[in-house]
Amino acid sequence: MSSVDGAEQVAAAATAPVVGEWYHLAVVYDAPQNTLRLYVGGSAAATVTGPQQPWHADGRLLVGVTGADAQNRTYGPGGVDDVFVYHGAFGQEQITDLASGVLPHPR
Repeated sequence: MSSVDGAEQVAAAATAPVVGEWYHLAVVYDAPQNTLRLYVGGSAAATVTGPQQPWHADGRLLVGVTGADAQNRTYGPGGVDDVFVYHGAFGQEQITDLASGVLPHPR
């Protein structure tokens, strides 16, 4: 997560992924709590406190890449199958359901 001054908070799992394995990843930003949580396979893997002034993007959402402009992009070495964006911060139960293939009901 980036702040308006360019500082970054990174939520990283303690265990490195295994090449050739499939992983379900979920990231939850809870604005009232100012936290960013990373889940791997439905289990909490990392939590970081966000910056005092989160950066508000007005452009595209980029997944699997760093760098916003075309000249400075760095792509990750893996592949992305599906991306879903939901409104609101999911809790542990909803993340576990997502990792199991159960999609939430629209609100």
